Amino acid sequence: MTIPPILRVPLKYGFFGGLLGIAVMVFIFYFGTNHPQLFPVFLDFRILLFAIFIFFSIREFRDFKQADVLHFWQGMIIGMACYLTISLVVSVFLGVFGTLVPEYTQHYIDEIGTILRTSESEIIEKVGEEAYKNQVETLPFTTITDLAVDYLLKSMFIGLFLTIIISVILRRQPKN
Repeated sequence: MTIPPILRVPLKYGFFGGLLGIAVMVFIFYFGTNHPQLFPVFLDFRILLFAIFIFFSIREFRDFKQADVLHFWQGMIIGMACYLTISLVVSVFLGVFGTLVPEYTQHYIDEIGTILRTSESEIIEKVGEEAYKNQVETLPFTTITDLAVDYLLKSMFIGLFLTIIISVILRRQPKN
């Protein structure tokens, strides 16, 4: 059984995007100043990574597999398959990496702890004292599974947003 192009193309791009995502995460962890999972959403490297791989997977499907025709629903399926593949590859890697390199999770806990201590009053104003205390109490129990799931969920939101935009931009209807 062969995989149809609507899934084969984004899986190919998603796998290579996942490998690039892994490389970026490892690079930021070892050479960056912040933990790779503590960047603000608007500065997150996933925005650029997902945009590039979603764009090229949808464009390849449209231009080479569909004779220059792309419906919105096709773009959505391709984009979702692409970003979910990238997200799953990196999340699984994080689970393995965090198990083999426990400093990854500890570095995250230490940085969040510093942020919580230095911004205590601002955080309490925003979320309340009970939520702040709950976060401080549960922080030491953070696991690599928590971080991998967090990466996956945030990636899904970023990818869905980008997929909608790129699918609309690349959509082409058949000429009658």
